[in-house]
Amino acid sequence: MPVEYTNCRRDRYYLHEGVTKKGNPKYYFSRKTDGNLCQQIPDGYEVFEDPNGGVYLQKIQIPLVTASEIEIIRNSIPEDVRHKVVSKGKTITIYTAEYTNYQATMRFILANDHPRTFDAQRYCFRGSIDDWIHLSSSGNLAELARKCCVHLGRESFFDLPYMVDGF
Repeated sequence: MPVEYTNCRRDRYYLHEGVTKKGNPKYYFSRKTDGNLCQQIPDGYEVFEDPNGGVYLQKIQIPLVTASEIEIIRNSIPEDVRHKVVSKGKTITIYTAEYTNYQATMRFILANDHPRTFDAQRYCFRGSIDDWIHLSSSGNLAELARKCCVHLGRESFFDLPYMVDGF
């Protein structure tokens, strides 16, 4: 039985195996049922679904942030904001959506392991910048989330770079 995955939009994807130019195996998801379908997920890999429903096969990653840290972020986001929270490596990213697609808008990056401190950043949507803007350095995650996440989905979000480290 081929590996299949149904994403958040209820689209069904099938895992395919191909070959790179160098002859190495490559794996990808497609909605097509023809081709070289995989019967199992290769060892060391896992399925990853991005916030907009794209389905990928990625190497299994050891989480560097804890489930309780992710929960701190989730609990700090206003209830009326459509969002998804994704943790990868040492980064917790908040994706928000006004209409149908989710965009990365804020993230918290593990800066130090002992004591556990984080940096906060928000995405700048100005055409001339289109990059992450530093908000605060090496702070307690709960405190940073309380100060930053309240601005998601609000006009005050765009004033955040002027509140650096001094909220």
